[in-house]
Amino acid sequence: KANRGVILATGGFEWNEEYVKNYLRFPMPIGAAISWPENTGDAIEMALSVGADLTLMNHAFGMPFFTAHAEYARENNVMASMAGNAARQSAGSIIVDANGRRFVQENVSYMSVVNAFGGFNNFGDHAYTADPAWWICDQASYDAQGGPTGIVKSWGFPDPGLPEEDYVFKADTPRELAEMIGINADQFVKTLEEYNVYAAEGKDPLFHRGEAENNMGQPVSPVVPIETGPYYAVAISAGVVGTIGGPKVNGNAQVMHVSDVPIAGLYAMGNCAGVGGPGPSYGGEGGTIGPAFTFGVIAAQHAAQRTDVTDTDFFINTRPNEGASAASGIQLADNEFVGTGLGIDGEVVVKITVEDGKMTNVEVLEHNETPGIGDRAVAQLPEAIVTAQSTDVETVSGATMTSKAILDAVDEALAQAGI
Repeated sequence: KANRGVILATGGFEWNEEYVKNYLRFPMPIGAAISWPENTGDAIEMALSVGADLTLMNHAFGMPFFTAHAEYARENNVMASMAGNAARQSAGSIIVDANGRRFVQENVSYMSVVNAFGGFNNFGDHAYTADPAWWICDQASYDAQGGPTGIVKSWGFPDPGLPEEDYVFKADTPRELAEMIGINADQFVKTLEEYNVYAAEGKDPLFHRGEAENNMGQPVSPVVPIETGPYYAVAISAGVVGTIGGPKVNGNAQVMHVSDVPIAGLYAMGNCAGVGGPGPSYGGEGGTIGPAFTFGVIAAQHAAQRTDVTDTDFFINTRPNEGASAASGIQLADNEFVGTGLGIDGEVVVKITVEDGKMTNVEVLEHNETPGIGDRAVAQLPEAIVTAQSTDVETVSGATMTSKAILDAVDEALAQAGI
């Protein structure tokens, strides 16, 4: 038992496909991350099980990745290559969406770039326009960088060793390239023509690329025309350094319950804590480390100084029972035993009937759990426990706390029965 509290200090949820799909506001293939594949949101799930509130779940510390490298990372359970992030800001290249349009200043901070990947088409296939997007360059730019494989060798985590022909598309003309990768060819040709007109003068009136004051502190690369065929395209997707969202914490780093009171004994720090850099921003290198350490110190100090430690840490009682246990005064037969467990809204009282050393009936006598939520556990678990002759059964989804209270109550009753 932790004497003073528990501090959640894990990564985010970027490797949890269900969480990514449900929470992030831009499309992201699993694997598009330079983080450990074990970052699957375990701490967030644990916090939810005790009624924690969540915040900033739709935000992430973004970074773009070549889509093929993200898929390789997923298949091999490794961090992705940073080649896509290196290439997207190179001179003589642009990024376009499925409509053949530029939608982002390619040369700003990687987090700012990814924030622009959330556009949606309200016509045609009704899909995200940049899922994936396409990094475009000409032969001159491609040669200057050594191609995507050349970049991978210097930026790989690890070097995927993927053959270029598997994910690099090449065509003699912009129109042929657009048709090859399946984007709007007419618009793409127009986009490239307009870009080249201004790039010849080193300008970008659409996104002001190449202007230091609009570059968010990133190194400025020149705006260069894309006009030396053949032309290249590589699918590029939104990805992350890590997610931001998680359990809401107060100034003491205490995790907050959905009823807006601290959950006694539970703290959070790091990318699982819903703190961010702070909030949905990123000041630069160390923008995740600083808040993590700060809240870690605050959490440790607060836990060390606690004077309210009880055996009911982590449980929030929004409608506590008054006086003695609700189990007192219940009339029982010789083969009946009663136990209690602590649910979200007070005690859950359970009676078991035992014959020949086996449970023949489990009945929830009293509870104050939320109607429509806790009721599912009350209805489903007793039969499951009798069938299994054990409390080692799955909790009811969405009613974890009530399920745990019932199982604890049955265990207490079994102990009284000597089973």
